[in-house]
Amino acid sequence: MDINVEPQYDVPLWNETRFHTCWNPEAGVGIYLHLGRFRADLDLWWAQVGVYLPDRQLCVDRLWGRNLSRAGADIAGLHIEIGENGWTSSFEGVGELTSIDKLALAPRGASAPSRAVRWELSATPVAPVWNAYEGNAEARIAHAGDMHIQQAFQTTGWIRVGEQEYSLDGVGWSDHSSGVRDLSPEWKHHTFLLPVAPDWTAHMISMGTDAGETPWGTFFGRDGSRERLTQLAFPSLTDPAGGPVDSKLEFEISNGERFSYNVELLHAFPMTVTEDNDNINGIDWDLPGDPLVLVEGIGRLTDGSGESFYCFHERTMRRSMLNKP
Repeated sequence: MDINVEPQYDVPLWNETRFHTCWNPEAGVGIYLHLGRFRADLDLWWAQVGVYLPDRQLCVDRLWGRNLSRAGADIAGLHIEIGENGWTSSFEGVGELTSIDKLALAPRGASAPSRAVRWELSATPVAPVWNAYEGNAEARIAHAGDMHIQQAFQTTGWIRVGEQEYSLDGVGWSDHSSGVRDLSPEWKHHTFLLPVAPDWTAHMISMGTDAGETPWGTFFGRDGSRERLTQLAFPSLTDPAGGPVDSKLEFEISNGERFSYNVELLHAFPMTVTEDNDNINGIDWDLPGDPLVLVEGIGRLTDGSGESFYCFHERTMRRSMLNKP
């Protein structure tokens, strides 16, 4: 069971986070959840709630409270339950109706127009859990020094935003991290993609520092095969609204097989992550320092034959390296 971690109060910068999301390609709707422990008080949790809506709209909120769940979340109307075979989530609350462009300009989630939001969602795995450190213990992610796991899912459910109701049947993703969360300026940018194809799933990470970039990840075939990611080429974030929208993805795995896809960013959720690990809905251009701009999105991969499937699409860049809209 993927239970919540016992806090390490005496370790500077120690933290724990969870991420859960889903996307219905037909409706162009999904949810994004990111939650973790408040660095100043590890017994308090924050949670970012985002709903991807048609026409570049989102509905967003940020919650705070003690997490009463042993495996998942139970915070201010948000429930996530981790089971032996996937996870479920429900929510009843209110968010601010906004857009990609408004989030790229300023923080959102505490203003109007407001909309009631409710959902029920279930996620079942379509591929094994990827443990980032299994067989690669010497490598560590700057924000997850103890543990980092990820997985891809099939989702079913519904969501209601205001008077509109949508299906949440589609594809889903999750991760769980813990350890020292160091967001110092050595972290310049990064890319994280998690495509879910009909016959494979791949976890792809590239961290950009002064020392360069190193690809990292695993390719799971539906036949039970597993290969390492050996090469990864994907453009960095250039636009606080998530661009480039159209990108070329090229990668190679350890058996020598190469892949090439056109990737379209279908939806995006711009946000800010400070060096103190404050996670903010929208980009705050007035904060001191040089926080990370993080754009959490949904991508559509298309091959040369026109066949398409979907991925979670995440990129960061230091705020100083981007232009304010």
